[in-house]
Amino acid sequence: MPAVREERRVVTALFADVVGSTALAERLGPEEVKLVIGEAISRSIGIVESYGGAINNLGGDSLLAIFGAPVAHEDDPERAIRAALEIIAAATEYADDVRLGWGVENFAMRAGVHTGEVVVGQVGAGSRIEYGVVGDTVNTAARLQTAAEPSGVLISEATRRQVDPLFDWAAPRTLQLKGKAEPVIAHAVVRLREGSASRQMASPLVGRERELTEARQMIGGLAAGRGGILFILGEPGIGKSRLASELRQISSTESECEWLDGRCVSYGQSLSYWPYRDLLRSWLGVTATDPEVKVRITLRRKTGELFPGRVLEVYPYLATIVGLNLEADAAARLAPLSPESLQYRTFEVFTELLAVMAKTRPVVVAIDDLHWADPTSLALTERLFDLVEDAPVLLAIGQRPETDHPSWQLKEKAAREYRHRFHELVLHPLVARSDEELLAALIGKGAIPQDFAERLLGYAEGNPFYLEQMVRSLIDRGTLAREDGHWRLNPSASLEIPETLEGVILARIDRLQPEWRNLITSASVLGRTFGGQLLQAVTGDDLSTVRKTVHHLLRLDLLREESAGQQPVYSFKHALIQDTAYRTLLAGQRSSLHHRAAEWFESFYQDRPERAYGLIAHHWRAAGNSEKAIQYLRLAGDKARDEWSLDEAINHYQALAPLLEQTGRQEEASELLFQLGMTLHLAMRYREANDAWQEALRQWRPPAPGPTATSTLTLAVSQLPWDPDPHAIGFGANQRLISQLYNRLLTPRPGPYVVPGFAEHWEVSADGLRYRVRLASGLTWSHGRPVSATDVISAIRRALDPGQAGHAGGLLFVLVNAEAYARGQLADADRLGAEALDDRVVEFRLHRPAPYFPYLMGTTVLGPLRPDLGDGPFVLTKLTADEVIIERNPGYPRPISGNVRRFVWRELRGEEALVALARDEVDIVAASSNDPALRAASDPNLTVIMGAPIQSLMVAFGSGPSFQTDVALRRAVARATERRLLEPFLLPGQSLATGGVVPPGLPGHTPDVALRFEPDLARHYLAESGHHGPLSVALVTELRPLYADALLQAWRDVLGLEIRVVEVPASQLTTFTEFGHLVLYPWMAHYPDAEYFLRVLFHSASPSNLFGWSHPPFDDLIDRALAERTGAGRLGLFHEADRMAVQDQCVVIPLVYGRPVALLKPWVHGWSGWGSLSMPFNGLSMEEKSPRHPTWDGDSGV
Repeated sequence: MPAVREERRVVTALFADVVGSTALAERLGPEEVKLVIGEAISRSIGIVESYGGAINNLGGDSLLAIFGAPVAHEDDPERAIRAALEIIAAATEYADDVRLGWGVENFAMRAGVHTGEVVVGQVGAGSRIEYGVVGDTVNTAARLQTAAEPSGVLISEATRRQVDPLFDWAAPRTLQLKGKAEPVIAHAVVRLREGSASRQMASPLVGRERELTEARQMIGGLAAGRGGILFILGEPGIGKSRLASELRQISSTESECEWLDGRCVSYGQSLSYWPYRDLLRSWLGVTATDPEVKVRITLRRKTGELFPGRVLEVYPYLATIVGLNLEADAAARLAPLSPESLQYRTFEVFTELLAVMAKTRPVVVAIDDLHWADPTSLALTERLFDLVEDAPVLLAIGQRPETDHPSWQLKEKAAREYRHRFHELVLHPLVARSDEELLAALIGKGAIPQDFAERLLGYAEGNPFYLEQMVRSLIDRGTLAREDGHWRLNPSASLEIPETLEGVILARIDRLQPEWRNLITSASVLGRTFGGQLLQAVTGDDLSTVRKTVHHLLRLDLLREESAGQQPVYSFKHALIQDTAYRTLLAGQRSSLHHRAAEWFESFYQDRPERAYGLIAHHWRAAGNSEKAIQYLRLAGDKARDEWSLDEAINHYQALAPLLEQTGRQEEASELLFQLGMTLHLAMRYREANDAWQEALRQWRPPAPGPTATSTLTLAVSQLPWDPDPHAIGFGANQRLISQLYNRLLTPRPGPYVVPGFAEHWEVSADGLRYRVRLASGLTWSHGRPVSATDVISAIRRALDPGQAGHAGGLLFVLVNAEAYARGQLADADRLGAEALDDRVVEFRLHRPAPYFPYLMGTTVLGPLRPDLGDGPFVLTKLTADEVIIERNPGYPRPISGNVRRFVWRELRGEEALVALARDEVDIVAASSNDPALRAASDPNLTVIMGAPIQSLMVAFGSGPSFQTDVALRRAVARATERRLLEPFLLPGQSLATGGVVPPGLPGHTPDVALRFEPDLARHYLAESGHHGPLSVALVTELRPLYADALLQAWRDVLGLEIRVVEVPASQLTTFTEFGHLVLYPWMAHYPDAEYFLRVLFHSASPSNLFGWSHPPFDDLIDRALAERTGAGRLGLFHEADRMAVQDQCVVIPLVYGRPVALLKPWVHGWSGWGSLSMPFNGLSMEEKSPRHPTWDGDSGV
């Protein structure tokens, strides 16, 4: 018997018992009974052992035999049933001896057989240790035996499915077995069926002439400049990879194509760009374990060869796919980009790479196992579809027919929208003569007897991989041996036909030497492909031992070498080999191996852990280390979210949530579920978002009230608020004040996401067009009257007041009939998509999905507003040109976690603000992005809060009656804009804008579309425009950028125009078209959606379109984007619109991207970077060392 290993296995259990042994004991004496039963059991043992079974237990008049442990055979279920039938036959024959010898009639045995998973290994203690099997499989076999008729064999459905063609069966029986909650279907086996019936499997390359011809035509079309999309479909093992390998040979010999391989992996569905990372490494000729400096140098060199003079425009994005740490110059290129913009530009660059390569010779992009692809890779694959229209590029994609996987929808889209470029090859099992040809190719024609070959081929049923593995199994155990250059079958050996592919592979693994087996099962936790160093770490063996063992596994064709050298990389020959080996491991073994793998990844990536968050999280989770898994799942989820890889972020958050609950972190779990819900909502997966929110709301517990509010916090701002009207939020200075004076339905959190506020519950419909919100009970206005749903409706109608709807009203145009009502085209307010269903429930109906809508519910725009009543957490006590003060509202009905009682605004800019901060006269400098005070952001004594780049500082052209501009004039100014002149004036948090008007911190940012400085072209456009006279430029007095003079002088120098500057106070900015041709204008996002820039600022129907610009094609793009039901389609149209506004129509010139920046004294806590203009102050707190804390002692220095 092989060395005993504790492991998990699938076995077939045979339980046989003597019928009526009690009656026999009444007729005979004890010694005679022992002899009679003992002889029957002895004969049964011999039969079991002749079929390769193992006797696991003897019970006097019964026996338990196991087939599949400790050594597996390919046909263990068949062997068990054959043994059972022979036991019954032997018992029937022996019954005659019993009748003649002892006069006992009706001696018989019966048997039950069941296949299932067990744990095997040593059991017992002390001197009584034996090989044991534990699991319900044994109990089920025993119960089936009890239910069998005398001289009958009862087989479970699980076993019958594997051997159905080999036996004749009685009608199925439904049994209620003892200890089983559910009925069990069983079948009595009648006899062995004469002749082997075929069993269906699948297929690879012999016999693929038709498929090969069709695929060859696709490759041939490349030479004619015609691209294509080829999907190769089939079940596991059917030959998709083998066919692709043959095509690669053809493409290199007949068409001289550039073949690029990428392979998806089963554990890679949360790892962005996995197959394309594999593809680029293959193109570069590097491996995953090569030194990063080598990969970077190689990538830069190859990029330079294809894109001379443009390395920095291309290299950083390709490096992002490969997962490299960028050099300073490359990192600076990507630093200002939002995650979504980075992804968008990365897709563009990769597409351009293929297009450039295809100019030299045709390109084949081969992606294998697309059914395991991560969402980002699926999106990139979809992006490549357009490329085949214009370049000799063939996408050759292999996938399984898994219709519920997103990859199937991708295939259907290709078939539907690219029908003229699309071809599909569905691989079916090989026909009869083809599998014979394959068998002959493997071992030679006539190497084995015809009947043996027929049984072998009958099981394979046309699946080349199955057949290959069975032949390999015969070779491994010596049944098929090579003699004198020919294969010979051992005539005395019995054929062990694998009944399942797992049985085939497990039978091979069982025949390995112990150290070889330990290595292959250890490697199984690492995935399909793994490096030698990692393998050494999980096995604990030295490198020479690992290499020696791997050599044997390579020789036996279980592993393959992906790359050699000092840091070799290996892979399992097939993913199913890895899966089978992994399933043999017990939980404790798996945990230990995953633990070692996680520790290795942590050490290997200690300087760049963000590259492996997902892998480390996977291994710690599988290791059962909840703390580490929670840590890395959170990091992986947040990183994916920040990269706008929403589907990957969702996967990580969904894995994290149950771990938080299991470890008793209910508050953290509910917060995560709110974040998960928001991420799903942004991904436009509304049904799932609602499910996540409902679970979050069930777990939610409102925060406890904070300490007594006694502190005063003073803010230095670049511009004081001047209008507390709740709908004057179009100006940042006002919005920050308004956000403290009025209530919100939901409370915003950094991330960003929302949690309950005045609303205690909300839900969204599956189509994203209906929201129901329930107000918390007990809410009252300051005079004591209850706050009701009607108050919310009244506030919405006020914001949409016909003829007066401003910025806040424009944000509500997503509601049904809101725009028509605001324009006076609809008089009946009851037809608005906002209705009070009862005193506490409001329903919002949208005419199109709005992924950002929950953020609106987290602002005052949709709150229950009464300007005449102080209902918010703070009340306004002073509003002058010098100072603004708000104080805690004593009648506020909701808990407040902060400890600040009074907030004071002071208008201080530049050096004046910094002096006040140094003297501890102010606690926060919440400056505009143009304020010189931000130069103090490097002061180590300050806390610097810097948000995402969600602001654009731009030149926007007007269309006023006295200051008309045409496209030529706008292009002239754009081409006369030399951004490098602005660089010396940039402040912390600012970067030059080279992309669209949507800033890089938002999804929908379009990189590299800003028109470049071209002075000669600028003068050409100016002459074309026919513009004469001065160019009037409006500047916002309080927000004048430091670079304004340098910019204006450059325009004078290049265009030779007189530039007139008109200073406009922020309060009059809405009328700038009466003063100038253009304005230097800042705009910051209120929520993470490109809609806030493109629709709100530039759509002709938007009340916030201060420029009066109207362009129907642009409006059409925006309208189509807003009507889109998928995130990718929506963002794609936004990118087109951004490009149109910036490049085509030049209605806006992005100059600088900015981040919200705040300088805080170290005693201030709770300030948020994202959405700081709408951030609620009721969570801010001050330490006692603040000079404005009542307990502060100036003399003590505290």
